[in-house]
Amino acid sequence: MDDSLTCTAEQSAPRLDRWLATQWPQFSRARWQKALVAGLVTLNGAVARASDSVAAGDAVAALPPPAPNRPCTPWRKIFRSRSFMRMTICCA
Repeated sequence: MDDSLTCTAEQSAPRLDRWLATQWPQFSRARWQKALVAGLVTLNGAVARASDSVAAGDAVAALPPPAPNRPCTPWRKIFRSRSFMRMTICCA
């Protein structure tokens, strides 16, 4: 997704991150904030900040926000029998 939208008078918002979350509801506001920090969103051709306001006629271009970073949670599975022991450590 490399989408560009132009804000209308009815859509104007005091914060860009809130506006993005209403335009692309499949992504949370927190993910849009990370995209803004990463420089993936421009407002009128300049790299935008989450606190920027959006007014009628503003052009917003955005790349999809990054996927959330999930910490690696290792788990162990131990199979034991009289003849052998196998341990699996997985990071999923």
